[in-house]
Amino acid sequence: MRKIKVRVGGGSSGKLVYWAYEIFGDGLQNQGWGFRFLQRRDKMKVMCHLYGLRSALIDIYENKVMAVDGRVQYLVKYYCGDENVFKLLSKWGYGYRDPLIVEKVNSIKNLVNKIGLLDLVKTVEMEDRLKNIAARRFYSIVKRILEDSYTWEFSDKMRYVVYRLPKDGEDIPLEFLARRILEKEKKNGGVEGVAVLRECGDVTRILFYSVDGRKNVVTALKKADRSYKSCWMGTFKTLYVSGSPIEDVEEMLVEVAENVQSK
Repeated sequence: MRKIKVRVGGGSSGKLVYWAYEIFGDGLQNQGWGFRFLQRRDKMKVMCHLYGLRSALIDIYENKVMAVDGRVQYLVKYYCGDENVFKLLSKWGYGYRDPLIVEKVNSIKNLVNKIGLLDLVKTVEMEDRLKNIAARRFYSIVKRILEDSYTWEFSDKMRYVVYRLPKDGEDIPLEFLARRILEKEKKNGGVEGVAVLRECGDVTRILFYSVDGRKNVVTALKKADRSYKSCWMGTFKTLYVSGSPIEDVEEMLVEVAENVQSK
């Protein structure tokens, strides 16, 4: 039986989880990384490790096992530095009711059965190096998206910043990008609000984030937009959907800005 070693490092921040992994042994050396936004917070902070391990096993199976000889079995030694993940995989998810966790554990189990055996190695050392690689790569993508965006302000009188995002990066939520913009603008004296625009197929999605919770901009846009689709309003956040092209929505925002400021 051939041996392959796997190391995974991951982190989480709210609904964001990110991971990186290394595969080495038996002539195989490979690295990978990824990220995912969950529907709810990862309170146990185990999903980043499960996603990382599953990605590594998929990589092993597709690029090593099937490419060489599907009949050869491998012993996968997984170096696990998280106590919760170690307990979870030791029991193959037995006793856990979270459907997302159970789904990922079952997926890992099925992959292991195709590859060979999984040997859990408990280590007190967290894989901080891999975690830092994953975090650095993810935030570099976020930085590039914001740098490639077309930006403008309502006026010096009303500091409302508008970001028209490029077409790529659709897997990063508007809310996350809006928060990053607010953090950036705080260093420049702060703003009253942020509007983040993204074209998604036949519709344009806008995430408004008002620092003081005012909805005057959104209300004025709804009246001016003949292709209005839907709107969800929270205390500070508003998700607005329009059937108009993103260029038309921008023009309406310019008119709305002038009208709001003149009142």
